[in-house]
Amino acid sequence: MESAECHFGKLSPELRNEVYSHLLPENRTIRLLPHTLPHALSSRSQSFDPVQPPITRVCRQIRSETKPMLYGNNKFVLPLTTHDGGHGGHYSPGLFRLSISEAAAWLKRNPVDRSPVRAPLVIAFDLKRWRQGVQAEPLNKLCSALRENGYSEDNSVFEVFVYGDWPPNGCKRFFSKGSLKRRAATISQKIRESGFRCEPRYYGLSTFEWASQSEYTPAKDGHSAVLGIEGLQ
Repeated sequence: MESAECHFGKLSPELRNEVYSHLLPENRTIRLLPHTLPHALSSRSQSFDPVQPPITRVCRQIRSETKPMLYGNNKFVLPLTTHDGGHGGHYSPGLFRLSISEAAAWLKRNPVDRSPVRAPLVIAFDLKRWRQGVQAEPLNKLCSALRENGYSEDNSVFEVFVYGDWPPNGCKRFFSKGSLKRRAATISQKIRESGFRCEPRYYGLSTFEWASQSEYTPAKDGHSAVLGIEGLQ
């Protein structure tokens, strides 16, 4: 007896959703843009997976069924580059401004009424301290781009990771937990003054947990666990 021909689109919605669940990411943090590189390295290829996996591009029907699952079950982040080499590098105002320009261009292409992202859009970056003359202007530009494209505190949020020095690297100045809290509060206030929500995170001593100045205990899970955002390093 010959088996009847079966097309994927003719399967029940329950079976199709079961297949999609194995092919789509879930409860993941997904970057919407690659990290910004210095001009000297801009031609270097980066490891950046497309936001939409191949299954979403098979046909119109599958795309319409998978996009709500993709964008409804994950966290989407616009990462801003602040350092030339990740958290361990030097702060770079030029890279910060360039990454904000790239984020503003993304917002223009994806205004809130056409954006597939369902959960609040997350704008994430790390910072050691607030410098009014350095960070204020580019961040004001980004907040303007957010407002111009329909984003507000209701559908977007800033996540700022505030960190201190790492004494094992020879830094003589130690930033206590209280000091980092105050820094985080200052940065959060500046962003809220622009009309947007800010959820500051603070961590110190690089991969070290909170400790007294004379006691340093290596963290169990390292940076990625502390940050809670994949790929921001």
